[in-house]
Amino acid sequence: SFFAGWAGDRFSRKKVMVTAKAAEFPIMLIGMIALMVYTPEGPKVINYTLYSCIFLMALQSTFFVPARSGIMPQLFNEQEIKDANGNLELLNFAGIILGIAFGGVCAQYDFAKLLLPIFAIMGFLLIKKSKEVTAEKPELPFSLNPAKELAGPLKTIMQDKGLLVCALAETIFYSVGIVLVFAVTSLGKFEFQLNDLNRSLLLIPLTIGIG
Repeated sequence: SFFAGWAGDRFSRKKVMVTAKAAEFPIMLIGMIALMVYTPEGPKVINYTLYSCIFLMALQSTFFVPARSGIMPQLFNEQEIKDANGNLELLNFAGIILGIAFGGVCAQYDFAKLLLPIFAIMGFLLIKKSKEVTAEKPELPFSLNPAKELAGPLKTIMQDKGLLVCALAETIFYSVGIVLVFAVTSLGKFEFQLNDLNRSLLLIPLTIGIG
């Protein structure tokens, strides 16, 4: 994560996002193929391929998310930034939950898996249309010491009570949200005995409520 943060400061954040989104397409394409040929009795290499895709998408998000959050002050002024950040967090959380819900649709219908690389292409094209921005710290040296990189931001948060409260509130909000997602899906599976598709539909009210 600290390396991703360094990249977001050292290079243009738009370029970091575009690169991350470009990497997403081949990952989703391979993942789509692996999902379509997967069977419980199939070769283990398919399982390892899916695990690798999950790991690579997590790695891609590690670079994309800090650059996406960091670019906001470069795109909006002080009057606009509050609303812009609120809308961003809404779309972010809704996207996570609806993405999990879409997993149930993919499990139920093979044609839905074809949309995975298409979503990646759509995201790439949208990011390409965003405004060009300059690098914040183009001369920033790279450090292999994560503690050193984290010390500055943590010190800033601890010294600002308002910022500390916001950071704690967001942490609690996301923690409760993730627990609710797994609680709702577990309820649908073990108590209601619902199939993958209907379990996914249970997450829609949760998404609306968070919104």
